[in-house]
Amino acid sequence: CCSGDYSWVAECQTTPITPAPTPAPAPECDLSACNGCSGSQCSSCRENEKVKCCFEENCKGCSGEQCQNCKQDKCCSGDYSWVAECQTTPITPAPTPAPAPECDLSACNGCSGSQC
Repeated sequence: CCSGDYSWVAECQTTPITPAPTPAPAPECDLSACNGCSGSQCSSCRENEKVKCCFEENCKGCSGEQCQNCKQDKCCSGDYSWVAECQTTPITPAPTPAPAPECDLSACNGCSGSQC
């Protein structure tokens, strides 16, 4: 049976055909922070957590601006660009409050008790 026209049939091959190895599954992202949510709140929460997982997986060992660049490049492009975790706000120092004007208390000199 295995000669001639049918030599290509799998049952006629002498070396067994082994299936390709199954790749290890990607670790599941912990979405438990979103338990109890509902509606669009859930979508936002899940997408935010996925970005956090991506960051932890792809940006280990980074520091400072390197981390922000890694997160943007690896985790925040395309479908995830709208996610809160991907929004970057430049760090600006808080404005220095104007100094309070000096209060002239000379009119109170010599007062005592509730007069002051």
